[in-house]
Amino acid sequence: MNVAVVFNEDFSGVFKLRSVPTKERYTRKVVEEIAEALRFNGHKVEVFDANLSLFENLLSFVKEHGSDSTAVFNLAYGIQGECRYSHIPGVLELLGIMYTGSGPLGHSLALDKVATKLIFQTWGIPTPEFWVVSKIEDLPSELYFPLIVKPRMEASSFGIHLVWNRAELEEAVYNVIENFHQDALIERFIEGREFNIGLIGNGEELKELPITEIDFGDTAFGIYTHEAKLKTSYRRLCPAPLEEETIDEIARLSKKAFRALKLRDYARFDIRMDKDGELYFLEVNSMAHLSRNASFFLAAQTTGYTYEEFINEILKVALRRYGVDA
Repeated sequence: MNVAVVFNEDFSGVFKLRSVPTKERYTRKVVEEIAEALRFNGHKVEVFDANLSLFENLLSFVKEHGSDSTAVFNLAYGIQGECRYSHIPGVLELLGIMYTGSGPLGHSLALDKVATKLIFQTWGIPTPEFWVVSKIEDLPSELYFPLIVKPRMEASSFGIHLVWNRAELEEAVYNVIENFHQDALIERFIEGREFNIGLIGNGEELKELPITEIDFGDTAFGIYTHEAKLKTSYRRLCPAPLEEETIDEIARLSKKAFRALKLRDYARFDIRMDKDGELYFLEVNSMAHLSRNASFFLAAQTTGYTYEEFINEILKVALRRYGVDA
């Protein structure tokens, strides 16, 4: 298979930046490691930047190799604007090019944390109580602390705050609105343990990876911020020390949520469990990070995957979705 690995690097390669550009992106180093993993399995691989240059490069690549033997390994988080995860998938859907990961609908629902939580509620998947505000004046008068504040449509824990009083709440909401130019999501903080679970596949072949626990140590009110992820300041335990009944329930609810959100190929869910053992689904990342250091690969590695096998498995499940055996 001829594979175009697509990611965002040069943010100046657009006509104009009309909104705040995302901070979320893959490094060139990780992208090249993914490309090498694909080459390890014999695929012909090119790496393209997902800006204006993509269209000419991708057109030439597909014309050279044919659309039936070409696929995109999509790592493009988008550059700016609404539903940025869906931008490249939308173009690929239009052009009829095979690609990895969720489609425009799944990515749009997953990136919007409010839409995700509403779907959780509709499908009977437990999620913390929440409020959405677009200005400080919209804050409810009666709230019980501590609370979590985060941007409505960001990932990788960007802009997340744990607040303990009204003054901290107002400051956090102001920061989200000013820095991210979007609504602030306020969520009841669930004191307890935090987990994530990765899923790979589609339909009846959808399978869960071992659950990973974020070990906050002696920190009673730990949260997994973007800074903590970069510094890996908290231990990750995989497989998480949980009762089989709890493991089965997390897997069952995750698969239910995956299908309800119209996701494809792979995703990772973040979950909290309170002191009474009650589970709460926080959010989903439909473009879970695929680096060697990410929790997603840590879980895959626990089951025996090498990095090359892990990356190529994602490509395989995507191609099977198109009826192609790779």
